[in-house]
Amino acid sequence: MFRPALNLFSIPLIVFALVISQCSKVLALPAKEKKPAIREKWALIVSCEKYFDKDIPSINSATDSGVALKEILLNPQIGRFAPAHVASVSGTKTIKSNIEKCVGEPWLLKHTLPGDLVLLYFNTRYKTVPGKNDIFLCFYDTPSSKGSLENTISLRETLKVAAKRTQSPYIVCLLDISPVVHLDDGSAPSSKIFDEIAQETNTTIFAATHPGLEAQHAQTKKCSAFIDNFSEALKAGAGQTDLFAISQYVQQNAGTEKAIFAYPRNDSLVVKAILGMPTKSSTPEHIRIGHNPDTVYVEERQAQLAAKNAAAANDKDKEKDDDDDDDDTSNSGQAVDFGSYMKKMKKDIQSKWAPPKGFNAERVVAVFTITKDGRITEPQIVESSGKQNIDELALQALTQASPLDPLPKGSPSSVQIRYQFDWSVH
Repeated sequence: MFRPALNLFSIPLIVFALVISQCSKVLALPAKEKKPAIREKWALIVSCEKYFDKDIPSINSATDSGVALKEILLNPQIGRFAPAHVASVSGTKTIKSNIEKCVGEPWLLKHTLPGDLVLLYFNTRYKTVPGKNDIFLCFYDTPSSKGSLENTISLRETLKVAAKRTQSPYIVCLLDISPVVHLDDGSAPSSKIFDEIAQETNTTIFAATHPGLEAQHAQTKKCSAFIDNFSEALKAGAGQTDLFAISQYVQQNAGTEKAIFAYPRNDSLVVKAILGMPTKSSTPEHIRIGHNPDTVYVEERQAQLAAKNAAAANDKDKEKDDDDDDDDTSNSGQAVDFGSYMKKMKKDIQSKWAPPKGFNAERVVAVFTITKDGRITEPQIVESSGKQNIDELALQALTQASPLDPLPKGSPSSVQIRYQFDWSVH
């Protein structure tokens, strides 16, 4: 058979053609493949080792696993979470009411805003009920009674509420959980349950094992195998490894029972999230948590400390400011006073707010962004009044109030606002 000789001079042309082909694929990527822009990071660590009902088996490594995860998250060279942004609950304090407060309004939902990364870790036992396609997490005060869901919380509902209230696509739930009783009789939920919940709630679930199986202990450490591998993955990349790469590392080292990583397919940006990326609160001097529903949540500018330095340090700050075209730091050495701006903002929005008459006292909570020139963008309802027409009136008020006054001099390029519309009928 005749075979044409390969011309060596054609090789560079072939390589060049392949490069062009690959470049065209890169240029064709959708816009949502960009790197996630995470504003702040929050973590809740729940470790329930023993139970009041002695018929529920203990988890010997639960407390140590929670401690190990907290240490890696607070490490300033790896996790870079602010101490005030990490809450942990363990021992006899892991009762249902406390967990609901931590996940709910008194702590997590009170502080988080769209664009924040929320990491939830549960190391506990769980129940399943035939006909209910859900995982019910158990706590210290949960009874062992078969079929009883007293003092448990629904994983599906918990993630659904968190996603709806925060409006954040970066909610990651780590499940280091084991069943109350062995489910080796075919009654365990399908492994697809985690994927189904992730798709429905638009959150990411990373489970240590398939449903019905016991989470494993680490061979050489006191913590669980899941947290051991998770911590090693974070350390290996000095915290700069994205979530998907971390999941691959854990799955490869999970042994015969592979960990399950489920994320929303309609918005895969979360898998590129860098858990150890620094945020404004990563520097302890600039941590400020807590805000009223109708006030801005703004941290002190990091450059404030530079104002205390010598003239040479100020010159360096000036050079840095010149390189940053997107951020006005001409007033970075001074604290930005948002007090008067917030009063004027409330007045402008309230002047456009006209709730209908004839309703009882109610409220609507919205989240939106104010750009540097005062435009209101990305308005969203995070707490509905339960009446669509009233919710629409709240959004209409924000649209009509835009643009507001430009942000004060020295402000960041934009700020996020959590604003409450409330009224009562007299």
